[in-house]
Amino acid sequence: LLRDDHVGSRGVDESGQPAKDGDVGTLWVKGESNARCYWNNLEKTASTMVGEWLNTGDMYYVDSEGYYVNAGRGDDMLKVGGMWCSPIEIEARLLAHPKVREAAVVGREDDTGLVKPAAYIVLVNPVDGNEVTARDLQQFCKATLAGFKYPRWFYFVREIPKTVTGKIQRFKLRQLRSDQDVQPH
Repeated sequence: LLRDDHVGSRGVDESGQPAKDGDVGTLWVKGESNARCYWNNLEKTASTMVGEWLNTGDMYYVDSEGYYVNAGRGDDMLKVGGMWCSPIEIEARLLAHPKVREAAVVGREDDTGLVKPAAYIVLVNPVDGNEVTARDLQQFCKATLAGFKYPRWFYFVREIPKTVTGKIQRFKLRQLRSDQDVQPH
């Protein structure tokens, strides 16, 4: 999708102002086929329909060529150290490691109450789920990701909860974290 404020797409920051190129913002679109409202849901209408624009809830940034790049759903994004952080980007890095079969990332509060990335990993060989592998994966992420993006915790699990269409159910991962069955490394 090529950026064009006049035809019908733009990224906006948290205050509703156009996001700067390279900064993550929420995708707003406009056009003849946009919905006018949600039936009997004024609150949802007010948060989604912003004048002639429709707030998609999807987070994007504009690359150097003017194209939008998907960073994930707004409700999946993490605010780490005041910066938006896409779980998809971290997951892609983890999936590049030869020991990782599947990866999912969610936010978790540290001891000071600040949100940091936590990774749930399905390993190719489950016996590799230990502190050594966790440190190796952390260094692997630090090698190419910005300093605030690397996972602070690793949970080695048998499977990642997904919908029937294969979408990660992040809310279930947040629940797992509070269970005694899954220990961080």
